[in-house]
Amino acid sequence: VVVVIKGKRLIVAAVGDSSAALVGRDQDGQPKHQLLVGEHSPTSLAEFERISQWRREFRPRQAMPRFVYDCPDGEMIDVFGEKNGKAVLDKNAEKEADKHDCMVKT
Repeated sequence: VVVVIKGKRLIVAAVGDSSAALVGRDQDGQPKHQLLVGEHSPTSLAEFERISQWRREFRPRQAMPRFVYDCPDGEMIDVFGEKNGKAVLDKNAEKEADKHDCMVKT
């Protein structure tokens, strides 16, 4: 996690399984927190949708992103499929990745 404070601006960046939260107290002195950056994982539908939305807004001619299991034998297995026009986690993808000896799956 990297945090940069510039004037009144707070910039936070994280990769992998790192996350960042802003912690403090509210006006009544009670503890309060807000998640700034959640974990990035290949099975995070929210992350897939966030990246897809960014692509639609800023790179409309670019291909849609793919989240894949990158297997040692060169096979790339899509983590997400589509159902009724929406992205969904492909429950069979992890089983297929196991067949190809993919070691990292979250």
